[in-house]
Amino acid sequence: MAEPAKEVIVFLGLGSNLGDRMANLRETIARIKTLGEVRLLRISPVYQTEPVGYEAQDDFLNMVIQISTSLSASDLFEQTVAIERDLGRFEATHKGPRTVDIDMLLYGDEVIETYRLSVPHRRLLEREFVLRPLCDIAPGIKLCPSGIPIEEALGKVEGEKRVEKIADDVGIGGVV
Repeated sequence: MAEPAKEVIVFLGLGSNLGDRMANLRETIARIKTLGEVRLLRISPVYQTEPVGYEAQDDFLNMVIQISTSLSASDLFEQTVAIERDLGRFEATHKGPRTVDIDMLLYGDEVIETYRLSVPHRRLLEREFVLRPLCDIAPGIKLCPSGIPIEEALGKVEGEKRVEKIADDVGIGGVV
């Protein structure tokens, strides 16, 4: 008899800056909840943030969710890319506007580096708009592979871009 797949705690960063941004985030969460082998555990507050990289675009709404899954990182990645595509994501400009963006920030304590997937997210330690909501739902977490406490990482990037909390959640509750 095969041993059941081990569940892993995963943090996903969600963002939107096209259309009804809050509705886009709600729909993204709803679709993630329907994925097989995924349980939604926590939902961060929502932050309105200045764009990074390509700045000639509207502000983003950003948040982080915590899930538990027995899916491999690559399977979860493929399913989140499908959700982005189904919700109309396309990038006419690199780092340009998008209806939804789903980034795998952490997959347990694994370090993954492939052509399409890098975990922890390559720019995790540079982005207050990701660290702040992650800290809201996982205070005290140590970020792999460095082991740096999230509060310390957040302190190093605070104030570099405008990151403003605008809602305690997207209207479906913060802890599931």
